[in-house]
Amino acid sequence: MVFGFGEGKIEIQLPKQNYSSGELITGKLLLTLNSPKKARELRVALSGTQKQQVVRTVTDRRAGSGLDPMGPRDFGINSQSSRNQGRYSMEYDIKDVVVYEFKAVLDGEKEYSGFSEYSFEISAPALNQGNVPQNGVINVLKALQPFSQSPGPIRWELAASLDVPGSFDVNKKIQISIV
Repeated sequence: MVFGFGEGKIEIQLPKQNYSSGELITGKLLLTLNSPKKARELRVALSGTQKQQVVRTVTDRRAGSGLDPMGPRDFGINSQSSRNQGRYSMEYDIKDVVVYEFKAVLDGEKEYSGFSEYSFEISAPALNQGNVPQNGVINVLKALQPFSQSPGPIRWELAASLDVPGSFDVNKKIQISIV
């Protein structure tokens, strides 16, 4: 096939789509390849993304220019403010931020062929009252932005991938719910 399209497919089978905080997610991954493929690994991953407001500042150090010679900068944990002459403006962006990610390798480097079935188990993350993973990414910007909008709900996704070097990977993603 041209450019790796039609190389095969992956199916993710789950007994249900809705899970509770800390519950074990069990399922099967069905891999079907049209021809043998050497691959680095077969993996499954659980990730959670959330729309969050990110603050940026633009500084005008040249009077009347309206531009920051340093360019726009994101505020982060290591950002420092300095007292210098110029105008500052705040810009707000809404971005998808990864708040949780877990990957499990189901099989290693080898030649994959035909049809294969793999079972997997992944624990849904333990969520606190605000539906934020307790051991996920810490939202430092929330503390720095007392007047910002609250973050959106977490979008949970289960993804499977066969990592094929020099070609397109064989992938599948499904959305699940964790509450």
